[in-house]
Amino acid sequence: MRYSASKTIRIGTLAMAFGLAGPQWATGEEAPAADQVSPEVILEVPAPPSLADTPELQLSPQADFVYRLVGRPDPFMPFVEAAPAPSPDVDVAEREEEVLTGLRRFEPGQLTLTAIIVSDRETMAMAEDSTGRGYFIRPGDLIGRQGRVESITPGRVIIKEPTVTPTGETEYRTIEMFLTQEGD
Repeated sequence: MRYSASKTIRIGTLAMAFGLAGPQWATGEEAPAADQVSPEVILEVPAPPSLADTPELQLSPQADFVYRLVGRPDPFMPFVEAAPAPSPDVDVAEREEEVLTGLRRFEPGQLTLTAIIVSDRETMAMAEDSTGRGYFIRPGDLIGRQGRVESITPGRVIIKEPTVTPTGETEYRTIEMFLTQEGD
């Protein structure tokens, strides 16, 4: 059996009204009026004791609050301080104006290692750029902006480049150039 929406709303409203008045309606008794309440039902709640009456909660005039700054941060200072403007690094400024020549014009990745020469007196390597021009590389030579040839071993050249971390520490990055074989 299906009811229309308005009929369903009326039935729901009646059910709710009888639900609220259910105990009195079901027993047939009327609810007592407010002036018919028996005097035994009224309870007197004692007032809470005053704070001034309790000795442990009384404030003494000598108990003034004093903030001790020792070992604590200043509450009026900001949590994050603005970093001072970095002073221009003289070494960086000089490097930017410096004219790079020879191997300093190329980063290690722009060169191809073509030969390694080992003799009794020294070890050196040969590299060529993209145009085919050749360069000799010896240990201690500067290559790129900041790289320095650390060592030359059979099959590779090891280059160390200093880098500055965000914390200001200097770390060294190792770059290896490998000897290319014919046909590679």
